[in-house]
Amino acid sequence: MGTEPSSSSQDAICLASLSTTALVGQPSCIAFSPDHRDLFVIGTYQLDQKSELSNDHSQATDGDEGQSQSRSGTVQLFRLEESRQITGIQTHDLTSTASHSTQDARPFGAVLDLRFSTSPRYQNTFAVCTSTGLIILFRLITYEQQSSHFPVLELTQIFTPFTAETLLTSLSWDPHPSSPDKADLAVTLSDGRIAVLTLPLSKDLNPNAEIQYIQTLHSESAWTAQWCPPPTQSSQRTITTGGDDGTIHTITLPTNPPPNKDPYSSTNLQAEAEKDAEQALHAIDLHTSHRTPPPSLTHQYDDRTHTAGVTAILPLTTLALSANILATGSYDNHIRILRPSVSSRRWETLAEMDLGGGVWKLELLCSRNTTSSNSSSSSSSITKRENDEMDGMRWLVLASCMHAGVRVVEVQCFVCSGGVEETWGVDILACFAEHTSMCYASAAAAAARLDQQSDRQMWQVVSTSFYDCMVCVWEFEWIRKKHSDTQRLNKTVNS
Repeated sequence: MGTEPSSSSQDAICLASLSTTALVGQPSCIAFSPDHRDLFVIGTYQLDQKSELSNDHSQATDGDEGQSQSRSGTVQLFRLEESRQITGIQTHDLTSTASHSTQDARPFGAVLDLRFSTSPRYQNTFAVCTSTGLIILFRLITYEQQSSHFPVLELTQIFTPFTAETLLTSLSWDPHPSSPDKADLAVTLSDGRIAVLTLPLSKDLNPNAEIQYIQTLHSESAWTAQWCPPPTQSSQRTITTGGDDGTIHTITLPTNPPPNKDPYSSTNLQAEAEKDAEQALHAIDLHTSHRTPPPSLTHQYDDRTHTAGVTAILPLTTLALSANILATGSYDNHIRILRPSVSSRRWETLAEMDLGGGVWKLELLCSRNTTSSNSSSSSSSITKRENDEMDGMRWLVLASCMHAGVRVVEVQCFVCSGGVEETWGVDILACFAEHTSMCYASAAAAAARLDQQSDRQMWQVVSTSFYDCMVCVWEFEWIRKKHSDTQRLNKTVNS
């Protein structure tokens, strides 16, 4: 195993905005529609009292007084025009819900995260999680009588699996749900718990969501939970979580848990269900201050890799690599590429880079296979044996870096013929630094349909800043380099 010198962003291109727009409300999350490349949705988060948010933490970290503070939010639909200007199509104010209500008449609160579903059964549908414990589903729909042909927002369902005092910080759709007739969501809570919810297919406005699992993994706020690809030819379901305590946890859920036998299962969605599930948790592990998962769960725990809170987790999927590979973001400004350690239950760092600001969000834009040979120039930082070919993968990642703006990052892995050696690296391709306050949310869409054979791909980016409510549009071109053109690969490991 050898380590190259750490890489830097000195060769990264600094990009300029093509348009800027002042938003009504503070943007906390953003996503492009996977079915409409020109449409995107922004969720907003507003504290309705004079106290301001911490500049060093996220919009949800309001201290002990946060539970008594009033929060409000909106869900806003926009179109990205060919001129690179944005046009507002519709705003759904969550404080004005005369035609929609929860079962217990709670306020809708503010939006902390939103995610589009990739399931055909939930086409054009996205979920938002709120500061009052709600999961709300919206759908983009076009009515025949509309004068325009643009879809509009339709609130379709409201789920109340938690109490109104529960602040939900993120959510993630399971790409392989437990049942084809249902959808599963992983949800993180500000009290350190993670939960897995099953949403039934229903036309009811307020259907019940089953809590499959709920447990406390983090001693402070949990910020992210992502479904990881199952091992080859396995039906196991794995979730990796990160939190303010600087730890990451990976749990493998039972394939077919017996109905009503798991201590975290419940069909009662009110406070009593949460209380029963919490009482069923195992005793606190005094060495880690975390609750021990039930015996049916395989648990991997790491508290040494990150030096500050873990705020983003991104699975990097590929059939060429047998192990799960993760990219993580942290308040310590670093993006890290990790895989499970062979010798322990922790994670091995394959590559890392300081992005200049707290890495709040990571979005995978696309990935490509790479093949190269020693016929290329010798500028590569990797030494290859004579006539040795290297196959690998490149992942293009968009990183929202809080006070440092946005970074376009490429993650690389190259494997020598025979799979003897892997070389990993992280490269900053571009920076966008026009935001003057915290950047929690950015998203990108391909300017045209992706062509795996093309060496060039143009991407359109919409990025936001929180306190000044600014939305910026910019673009960059991803040029597929040969392996030997990569200057900053920083770790070689034996497979």
